[in-house]
Amino acid sequence: MNGLPLIKLDFFGVNMGFYLNGYKDFRSKFGGIISILIYLITIICGAIFGKELWIKMNPKINTSTLYKSPTKIFYPDNIFFMVSVTSDSMPYVDEKIYRVIGYIKTKINGTEEQFNTRKVSLDICSNVFNQTYKYYDSMKELNLSNYYCISLEKNKKNGIEKDDLFVNEFWGKDGFQMLQIKIYNCTTIAENKNECSSNKVIKQKLESSIVSYYTLKNYIDTNNYKNPYVRGLQETFYYVSYNRYVSATEYLKHVQVHSDIGFLFCEEKINSDNLLTL
Repeated sequence: MNGLPLIKLDFFGVNMGFYLNGYKDFRSKFGGIISILIYLITIICGAIFGKELWIKMNPKINTSTLYKSPTKIFYPDNIFFMVSVTSDSMPYVDEKIYRVIGYIKTKINGTEEQFNTRKVSLDICSNVFNQTYKYYDSMKELNLSNYYCISLEKNKKNGIEKDDLFVNEFWGKDGFQMLQIKIYNCTTIAENKNECSSNKVIKQKLESSIVSYYTLKNYIDTNNYKNPYVRGLQETFYYVSYNRYVSATEYLKHVQVHSDIGFLFCEEKINSDNLLTL
């Protein structure tokens, strides 16, 4: 019969009740073509979905937050922030309007709430960080000249080394240390009040303002199996006024990533590296 190799592939043949050319059913070239298409579709779909089951290229990543005592987390390697006052939708730096002061507060062991306090120097972020900073890509879209950051260089001159800039432990526990940032209007803290703008100008600028700050935050990209951790800047802001006091506390937490790595190797992959996030 003509087209015999193609006819052999036809599994749509009609059962005739007797044998014809060695076949119990009647097969055609058209049925063979359709069968080839079905074979190809089956192979392609099997390869695509089989690969997803065997090697989970886009795993579903679940996260569990572990609240446990953190080890020393250093600035600016693992924690980072920048702070500013925003008025008329624009952040600005103006020491004649407001001042930013930082502190390192370390709990005195054996006491309940007594701390050693050291002053920390801040500077305009564009003077502190450049393209060599590993998280600069997360910052470059912002105008760094409009924000304050802790200055490693200034603090080193004042006897505070980079290794001193860390947070550690929980409140009240021995070894607890925190970084504290305070913003005041200029007339409150200036040694020479002539360095400040008039009270009327300061009050007008701060009457209806926003204190905004950016912190490093860890995100998880569920479409990236090999490197699911992404770091970016998260903005937080609070409305303030000339006569209003606002206090905000950020806590570190540990996040551990759990990933499924495939159906045939369905044991859970647990990444041993904890993510630190505010």
